[in-house]
Amino acid sequence: MPLRACELDGEWFYDCIDVYKHLQLTLSVRSMHRRFKKFNFVIQRTPNREYNSQTQEFDVLACANSNWMVPLAHLKEFVEDALARIRKPKSVKIALAKSLGVEISADEPIECGAIEMLMNACPFAMETQYKVGRRKLDAFIPRLRLGVQVDENNHANYDDADEKSYEEELRDANISLIRFVPGTPADLVRAVWRHTLTPEFRAFVAMNSLK
Repeated sequence: MPLRACELDGEWFYDCIDVYKHLQLTLSVRSMHRRFKKFNFVIQRTPNREYNSQTQEFDVLACANSNWMVPLAHLKEFVEDALARIRKPKSVKIALAKSLGVEISADEPIECGAIEMLMNACPFAMETQYKVGRRKLDAFIPRLRLGVQVDENNHANYDDADEKSYEEELRDANISLIRFVPGTPADLVRAVWRHTLTPEFRAFVAMNSLK
């Protein structure tokens, strides 16, 4: 898909939402806007078409519907952060970045191996990429109503307000969640086992009549 782009003082800017869509990130516009605010190099267009109190205006036709713009000089950093949020094979991430003219060396997510090991060790059926509300759990064990979210970056990129909203969605769906930062794939299996032995989870099981 083509990216909306425009020039300001000799520097090119790209529409942030277009970049996210190009990288196949499926998030709500509200969630994306919250993330864009965290970047000091991303600029926002005000209703009068000025950017960050600057008097210069972007090309109106190119950016008439653009609210958040990332400069070309910081596109690689922006893309790398975006790709860190999705669980796709290394080759796919590299190809997506390359299609935007960005060269990256994407590491294979630790969670891929961790989830595979958990599936092999779990005595119950397990679903991966289980959708709850606006997001997907890395793994879900329906028999236990137990969800697993693995993130080797300790969820450092997540928005606090968005996380609280998601926790409410999980409670509404009657799902107990493990947030896990793996050292090795085997660590996840041990963490899930320990979680099922906690008094809190046993109370959750009793309350929901899970046997």
